Amino acid sequence: MDFSYAGLPSPIPQSALPSVPSRSGAPAAILIVEDEALVRAAAFGVFADAGFRVIEAVSGEEAVEVLEGDCDVQLLFTDVHLVGLLEGLPLARQVHNRWPHIRIIVVSGQAMPQPCELPAGSRFYRKPYDAESMVRHVREMTAA
Repeated sequence: MDFSYAGLPSPIPQSALPSVPSRSGAPAAILIVEDEALVRAAAFGVFADAGFRVIEAVSGEEAVEVLEGDCDVQLLFTDVHLVGLLEGLPLARQVHNRWPHIRIIVVSGQAMPQPCELPAGSRFYRKPYDAESMVRHVREMTAA
């Protein structure tokens, strides 16, 4: 598991990082699932500034609806605790089972899941995470 305890995410200048193409040539798509608006906005800014196509969802249920309509999503970025019935870890497992091509990153500022709770191949980061390290790892995960 990867852990980062650096400061809060900070925007990365767009000129510093090139666009991240997907297999189709378009920017790689990341689905951010976070119920806290400011945290979601910060993550959106980090990934958008790094050249990714960013999609947002507030709940696990909304994330599943998005994925059912957008098969180009390459990475799920979800908090452990979400509003609604489908929290982050069950969402991650469902995505892993239904869409095995989607890479998964789980984050939390409170809960630290056991390795057995995470789907195979996923990564966990403790909030606050270092934005540059996160972007680097997302690039690695979406390049595969």
